[in-house]
Amino acid sequence: MGHARRFPAFLIAGLAAALAVACGGSSTPASPTSPSPPPGPVTLPSLDEMLADKAMGSSSAPNTIIEYSSFTCPHCANFHAVTLAELKTKHLDTGNARFIFRDFPLDSPSLQAGMLARCAGEARYFEVIEQLLRTQSTWTSGSPSQGLATVMLGLGMSQATIDACKASSALQQGILKIQQDGQVQFGVNATPTFIVNGDTIVGNVPLSELEKHFK
Repeated sequence: MGHARRFPAFLIAGLAAALAVACGGSSTPASPTSPSPPPGPVTLPSLDEMLADKAMGSSSAPNTIIEYSSFTCPHCANFHAVTLAELKTKHLDTGNARFIFRDFPLDSPSLQAGMLARCAGEARYFEVIEQLLRTQSTWTSGSPSQGLATVMLGLGMSQATIDACKASSALQQGILKIQQDGQVQFGVNATPTFIVNGDTIVGNVPLSELEKHFK
């Protein structure tokens, strides 16, 4: 998956039309530098828990929205700041839709952010990703690795846990597999990309565009 993939002409045309509202790139992000495991016991969530789909809304909802997102993509951050709250109030909280967030890291800092969010645990996952996206412009400037650590420390994660999380090659490979599966199954090549009841929508579109694909 380290090479750019070829897409049918109709997909390329659709992606080109969405460039103004999506972050592009299909190459595998460079692996973040993994520190040595810290001394003393550090307990991370199980690998199965960390790599499981992260979802909001009822599992029996008639509509399913999957977002493929990169933590360094400003269009993704904008979607979460503007549209997701409306989606949650109108459809997630009412049982009409289920929202699934999947990592599609476009670079090493985004991969590292995705790892740290999953290490925070199921109960705090969406709180953490919203904070990471809200503060994106801050931690991506200068040293992203140090910036991410600052955000996670502020959210109560210990430095030892941060180091252990970043050292988990199994978690890293699991996230990259989520990305690869998105490329293979849905042709994802830019972020954000939404899969709404099987239909693909590329770019930071308003809620009304997602609703067009609801049952």
